Amino acid sequence: MTQLEHNLQKYTRTKVSVLHDGKHVADVYVVPDTLDKMLNDAYMQSQSISNAWYIHSMVDAHVDYARSTKLTDRFVIEGVTYTAQSDSSISDVKWAAANV
Repeated sequence: MTQLEHNLQKYTRTKVSVLHDGKHVADVYVVPDTLDKMLNDAYMQSQSISNAWYIHSMVDAHVDYARSTKLTDRFVIEGVTYTAQSDSSISDVKWAAANV
């Protein structure tokens, strides 16, 4: 993929900012969909399994190192901050605006 194609792919996605303990650690670019789906995708893409999640083509990292995102962290889409209403499992997460 050329840099131009990569930039176009990012441009057509929705930017979700990831905040760990109030610090903006990265922007994750997700496919536009329902709010819940985009927030779930951003959460899943900000997990570390076998390598650093913040070194990914659809992530702009703002730090040199970041832990895996927890459901208690915050996510921002178009200026609205969201937080999970359940921290037990990703399968039953409900999201709510935190700054309304």
